[in-house]
Amino acid sequence: MRLPGERQVAELTLVVGPCRSGTTAVLRAAAATGHPAHFQPLKRLVRHALLGEESRFVLPPGPGPAVLKETFGPFLMAESVFDPVSVLSGLGIPSHLFSLVVTLRHPVDMYLSWQRLHRANGRFDGIDTEVFAAAFRHTLALHRRARDSGLRATAFAADALSDRRPEDVLPVLFDRHGLTYTPAAVHWPTEPDALDTSMVREPEPELFRAPGALDGVRRAAAFTFRAPRADREPKGVPLQVTELIDPYERFAAQSTDDLGGSA
Repeated sequence: MRLPGERQVAELTLVVGPCRSGTTAVLRAAAATGHPAHFQPLKRLVRHALLGEESRFVLPPGPGPAVLKETFGPFLMAESVFDPVSVLSGLGIPSHLFSLVVTLRHPVDMYLSWQRLHRANGRFDGIDTEVFAAAFRHTLALHRRARDSGLRATAFAADALSDRRPEDVLPVLFDRHGLTYTPAAVHWPTEPDALDTSMVREPEPELFRAPGALDGVRRAAAFTFRAPRADREPKGVPLQVTELIDPYERFAAQSTDDLGGSA
């Protein structure tokens, strides 16, 4: 990974969260309004490195703001605890040039979504609960460190915003991060390949490809907060998952503060 030579690095909005927490929807909203949108380029480097393969990513040049989304999990610990903020800082990018959108979803809902993702990828056994919990807690820690350091950061929890319209929430989110909002952020093209052509997505190792992982956001015609919700105390959900409910609810309250409205 390297900087774009003599050209100025674009302002970056980094969208981070565990898999299945809404990162792709936020990235697609940014892509639909014309921002350069990069689909987990740093995680791709991690995955190639785990297999002993070489890969690279060149940070987008300026002047316009770009958006990178990075997810944690769902298969291996190494892809659940890497720190994209430290990577960017280590490259010498000053903190005023990038900001952080942190996405989370109720842990029970997200755990069940990870189960569906693992079933779609027969190369891995069932969910490693330690990996799931690590990805969730790592996201919370990144958010906490960002706020403590003064980095521009927004908590984004769709559960806390489900009583509001995306048309009201996304302009606030975009404004907080210096992104240009248009109605296209909410109302997406419906062509079958619209998602794939609206963002930069480099091939990942075959081992990590999960068929159907993006079907929901690929088929969607609009940004929505109305995701199905599971029983909050279903049988068979490990204790490591239910222990995440209290910290998630505190994060959700912060999301409401950041983006307005009532929980």
